[in-house]
Amino acid sequence: MKYRIDYVRLASGRVPFIRFLDDLSDAERAEVLATIEELREWRERDMIPPSSISSHLRDGIFELKVRHANRITRSLYFYSAGAMIVFTHGFVKKTRKAPPQEIEKALRYRSQYNLS
Repeated sequence: MKYRIDYVRLASGRVPFIRFLDDLSDAERAEVLATIEELREWRERDMIPPSSISSHLRDGIFELKVRHANRITRSLYFYSAGAMIVFTHGFVKKTRKAPPQEIEKALRYRSQYNLS
């Protein structure tokens, strides 16, 4: 099954994940996009990606982990009908676990995506 990538667009028109990517260096952005492609390939082979790449956080929200030269970024996403991987937003990892407020934000964004 061919998976497609999409992003949550808020009512304001803002796309939080794209803003996150825009704040990264060119090298970091390329690494995140390459890891998204890896995730897509794993899912298209009907396989669960390794925990070094992705893990389930809560209530159908997952995190994509990318280790860069001097920091780690996390991109939150969920799966939607029609073989869709939908990214909500991203952040720079500062703690061992994803902060609960980031998961809550992803849940809010997902509810907005389902309305569009």
